[in-house]
Amino acid sequence: MKTDYKKIGLVALPIIIQNIIDAAVNSADVLMLNSVGQSAISAVSLAHSLVGIMFMFLYGIGTGIAMLAAQYYGKGDLKTIEKIEGIGLRFTLGTGILGAIACITIPQYLMKIYTSDAQLIELGARYLMFIAPGLIFWAISAVYMSILRCIERVGTSTILEATGLVCNVFLNAVFIFGLFGVPKLGVIGVGLATTISRFIQLSGCIIVSSKAPGVKLTFRTMFEKNPLLQKDFISMALPAIANDLSWSMAFSMYSVILGHMDSDAVAAYSIVNVVRNLGTVLCYGVASASGIIVGQILGSDDIDGGIKMGHTFLRLSVITGIIGGLIVLAIAPFATGHADFTPQALDYLWFMLMINTY
Repeated sequence: MKTDYKKIGLVALPIIIQNIIDAAVNSADVLMLNSVGQSAISAVSLAHSLVGIMFMFLYGIGTGIAMLAAQYYGKGDLKTIEKIEGIGLRFTLGTGILGAIACITIPQYLMKIYTSDAQLIELGARYLMFIAPGLIFWAISAVYMSILRCIERVGTSTILEATGLVCNVFLNAVFIFGLFGVPKLGVIGVGLATTISRFIQLSGCIIVSSKAPGVKLTFRTMFEKNPLLQKDFISMALPAIANDLSWSMAFSMYSVILGHMDSDAVAAYSIVNVVRNLGTVLCYGVASASGIIVGQILGSDDIDGGIKMGHTFLRLSVITGIIGGLIVLAIAPFATGHADFTPQALDYLWFMLMINTY
C-alpha cells in the first residue's frame, strides 16, 4: 500500500503543481485587472467562460491521450505513442483553428451569448481577438505535455507550464500597468500576454522535443492513417470529452445567466472562478494521475492490479474533495477583503464562495 501511495505521489504531485500554475495564471489576470476596474474583470471573466469550453475539450482529448498512451508506455512502445500524439493533434489543432477564427471574425456575437451589456461586449470582444492566436499554440502544447506526463516526464511538463506562468504574469504586468514605456492596454494586454506566453511555451515544447530522447513533437503522424488506433483513441477520448464538456457547459451557463443580470454578479463570479480553480487542483491532479497509473498497469496486463489501484484513487477522491472545500473556505475572507467591488458585488461573492465550499 505504501508503495502505491508513493507512486501516486510521484505522478500526481507534479500534475498538482502544474494545475496550481494554471490557476495562478488566471488569478494573476484577475488581481491585476482589479486595478483597471470591475467592468474589465467582468468582461474578461465572461470571455474566458467561452475559452474555458475549448480548454475542457482539449483537456478531454488530453485525458484520452493519457489513458491510451499510458498503456503503450507500459509495453515500452514509444512509436505507437507518437502515432497517438498525431491523432490527438488532428483533433486539437482543428479545434484551435476554428476557435481562433471565431474569436477574430465574430467576437461581438460570441460575447452577446453571455451578456447584453454593451461595454462588457466591447471589452470582451477585444480580449477574444488578441487571445485567438494563443488558442492554436495552446492546442499543440496541450497534446505534447499530455504525452510527456504519460512517459513519466511530468517534471518537464511542469517546467514548461511554469515558464508559461512566469511569462504570462510578467507580460500582464507590463501591458496592464504600462511598464518599460509600454502603453497601458487593459483587457487587450491580458489577451496579448496570454498569446505571447503560450507561444513561448510552445517554443519550449519544440526545444524539449528536439533535444531530449523519447517521443518527439512531430506533425508527420497527423497524416498517417491508423484506423484501429484511432478507434481506440475515440472510444477513450469521447467519454472523457463528453464528461469535461458537460461540466464546462454547465459552468458556462452560470456565466450566461449571470451575464444577463448585472455587472455585480459577473464580477463576483469572476473571483469565484479563480478561487474554485485553486480549490480543485488536488482533485484534478489525482484524477489525471489515475488515468496514467491505471493505464500503465493495464498495459502490463495486470487487470487485478489496475482494479486495486482504481479503488485506491476512489478513496483519495473523497479526501481531495474535502481538502478542496477547506481551501475555498480558507481563501474566502482574503478574496472578499481585497476585491475592489461594490457592496452588492461583495455580498454576491461571499454567498457564492460558501456554496462552492460545500
